[in-house]
Amino acid sequence: MNTSKINVLVVFANPRGTDQLKLGAEARVIRQSIRLSRYRDDISLTISDATTVHDLRRSLLDEDFQIVHISGHGTGTGLVLEDDSGGMYVVPQQALADLFQAYESIQCVILNACYSISQAQLMSLGIPFTIAMEGSISDKAAIEFSRGFYDAVGARRAIDFAYDEGCRSVNLAAPNLSTGQKA
Repeated sequence: MNTSKINVLVVFANPRGTDQLKLGAEARVIRQSIRLSRYRDDISLTISDATTVHDLRRSLLDEDFQIVHISGHGTGTGLVLEDDSGGMYVVPQQALADLFQAYESIQCVILNACYSISQAQLMSLGIPFTIAMEGSISDKAAIEFSRGFYDAVGARRAIDFAYDEGCRSVNLAAPNLSTGQKA
């Protein structure tokens, strides 16, 4: 990564009627990884909880983010955010890809959600780095991946190194659990 400020947007969604995820633990690990990092003053973290498509869109308008990280549920047909009443909304895949591709500042999108690889393949056409999960992923694996990834980002390592570090963290702390793939 370069030496300029890195703006990170982390989007969490666990709509009513879906399996409960440990998003609070993942948020704590991300904050801790950045807070303990050598270059913590060079990283700005914005966390959006219970996110709707409009919250996501407005966040992207408000600030130039280099990393966008979405954690929650995914289906084979799209990522799940919340609707205005806290229920489940499956975001149309092409619409989400088009949204991210419209923002030139985005260098990396992490889809820390089950079955998000098809979404990543659409996004990867305009985003330098897209990281997604091919199948299901446990809470522990998702949390460990985030820990390793943001430890590396906080050490000013390149995105592909940060991806590998996230995978190494899963392999060390949560062996035999699914990890993501780069698209």
